[in-house]
Amino acid sequence: MRRDGAGSVQQFPYRLRDLEEATNNFSDKNKLGSGGSADVYKGTINDTIVAIKKLHGNSVEQQVDVDKEVHMLGSLEHENIVKLLGFCSEDGQYLLVYEYVQNGNLASYLNDENKRKNLNWGMRFNIINGIARGLFYLHHDSKDSVIHRDLKPENVLLDENHNAKIADFGISKILDKNKTHNTTTNGRGTRGYLAPELWYLQHYSPKSDIYNFGLLILEIIVGCTIPRYSKRNGQVLSHVVWHQWKNDNPLIDVTDMFVREELADMVVIEELSRDQIKRCILIGLICIQNDHNKRPGMKHVLQMLNTNILLPAPGLPGFLHEETSRTSLSSISSSFLETDLLPTPRIEGGVLSSPKQTDTLPTPQIEGEVLSSPKLKKFSFNDLRIATKNFHPANNIGKSGLRSVYKGRLDEQTLAPCEPFSIFKKIRGQAPSKPGTGMVVAVKSFRPRFPGHEKWQTEVDYLGQLHHPNLIKLIGHCSEGDERLLVYEFMPRSSLDKHIFSRDAQPLPWEIRLKVAIGAAKALSFLHDAESQVIHRNFKAANILLDSDYNAKLADFGFAKAGPKGDETHVSTRVLGTHGYAAPEYIATGRISAKADVYSFGVVLLELLTGRRVFDKTRIGIKQNLVDWAKPSLCDKRKLYRIMDSRLEGQYPRKKAQVVSNLALLCISNEARLRPKMSEVLKILEQLKDPKDNDELNHENSTIGRRLNCF
Repeated sequence: MRRDGAGSVQQFPYRLRDLEEATNNFSDKNKLGSGGSADVYKGTINDTIVAIKKLHGNSVEQQVDVDKEVHMLGSLEHENIVKLLGFCSEDGQYLLVYEYVQNGNLASYLNDENKRKNLNWGMRFNIINGIARGLFYLHHDSKDSVIHRDLKPENVLLDENHNAKIADFGISKILDKNKTHNTTTNGRGTRGYLAPELWYLQHYSPKSDIYNFGLLILEIIVGCTIPRYSKRNGQVLSHVVWHQWKNDNPLIDVTDMFVREELADMVVIEELSRDQIKRCILIGLICIQNDHNKRPGMKHVLQMLNTNILLPAPGLPGFLHEETSRTSLSSISSSFLETDLLPTPRIEGGVLSSPKQTDTLPTPQIEGEVLSSPKLKKFSFNDLRIATKNFHPANNIGKSGLRSVYKGRLDEQTLAPCEPFSIFKKIRGQAPSKPGTGMVVAVKSFRPRFPGHEKWQTEVDYLGQLHHPNLIKLIGHCSEGDERLLVYEFMPRSSLDKHIFSRDAQPLPWEIRLKVAIGAAKALSFLHDAESQVIHRNFKAANILLDSDYNAKLADFGFAKAGPKGDETHVSTRVLGTHGYAAPEYIATGRISAKADVYSFGVVLLELLTGRRVFDKTRIGIKQNLVDWAKPSLCDKRKLYRIMDSRLEGQYPRKKAQVVSNLALLCISNEARLRPKMSEVLKILEQLKDPKDNDELNHENSTIGRRLNCF
């Protein structure tokens, strides 16, 4: 192997048979570790011990990752960056050969109590410093500014002296040093480590690596990785540390507080290192601030770590929004809307518990009939081709990356055996207006051979069983060859987002907005209170469809997930959904419950109030994020009017708007346990239908007002 003066690796492929020989044919005895995409083996080549990463499968994406890592690491040489020695691409297999780093990865120490005890504070501080030096090299001293994008304990290796080496550059990016950030269409990364701007805007920059570095500092001090902490405690590590810092005056005695709360690893607490630990905790919090503009650069980070320069107070960490009021857990009953509207949670052993089944509110009465489960119609592809006039562009009423939606018309002969059609005629009044004219439908077509097929099956599974007046009606489906299509009832007024965001659309009056909110709340309440709970996971304005009378129908169940069972409080799953609507705990931990849908519903309430999108890249700073921008005004009667949709022209009942704004504030609480259930939300909204002028009502004792201490 040769390196030029800049340290770049010349083309140095290994033969597959040599790597097989080096690892005893990839024997399990030589396996150093295993992950979702690769296994790593110890091997010996020319009397030199090496680490060989063998990727699973041979996809195009993996080939791109290998090529990228060879290109990246081939031009990097630093004591805190793992060295790439060569690669192999043979017989459809991809392998990378690295220097052997004796002590494995940092995660193996943090997740193993016995190994973790070997890391005293001096070692931990040295690891933190080594990672910082490696990042400084990547961002500033390398030929190109390299953004790692996946910095986490698994990708930090420790040599025989426990010096840190940054590894795994498969999803790294090059950034022009004259640019502050770049945009990616590939949101790859690790759950719990994605920086907010990468999640919301798909922006990556040195500041997104610094966010990961801050998380690493906290993990090293606490002695636990983010996923493991979440699994053990059901909370977001960074949020817990920040709240402890904010509430316990950590600059006086933060280490004692962390030990008391079982946050800090006992082995790191040494009398002489307390001040340094306090300082590192604060640096970690400074690096993970929600606002990337407030995070320091790596040069400043190194100064903070190794000098006594004054440290600023950290702002909110990633995916945490400013709480504008003191949320009370004592009661959410209401005298404004009616007495004892909602149950009072009980405190058991100091932990808020959900009310028992006998204490919960009865399921709100749903107008209309909850339909029995009809058999879905199986259409031929030719049926749907004819119905949409060969999928003519003029009939295209919606399009995204994976699917297109077409307006179509199915004749009675095609629909005749279809039970949903007879139900429509009986209940929904959607029989053809003239004999032989058929029924107007919406046909969703998924792109062939694309991951969207998974969503197709999910929608069939859920909407084939779930039937409610406020859920979109799935009439049938088509599965022929590579074609996957779904047929729904047609919604003449399209989706809610087109009415509240488009300046060309007629603005919705207050009464219609409230009607839509109630209909959407009925849909979610039905899903959450069903015998087998369903979490929608993609609740947003674009998925609320409107019929001719502005009745709301919830659509798009491609991301739907069965809720927790028995005594479980959540379901662990990969993070799916739409930027801005996803609950913070779901983004950070992958743990989801029905309260994540409640968060999304709160965001939609904000959109209905303000007429603004949840995330608007055309705006600047805090105004980009609707939640951050609106939250300070939601609990202030004097400020609420400033954020109300100007297209309402002041034509809305002030007290009712205040109730909705307070309800939205509850729904978007940072902590899932503080959010109300959808049945509770629905009860409140339905009582706002009362035509009585709310300005005559005494709002001082309202439930929401008392719970939020707004008044």
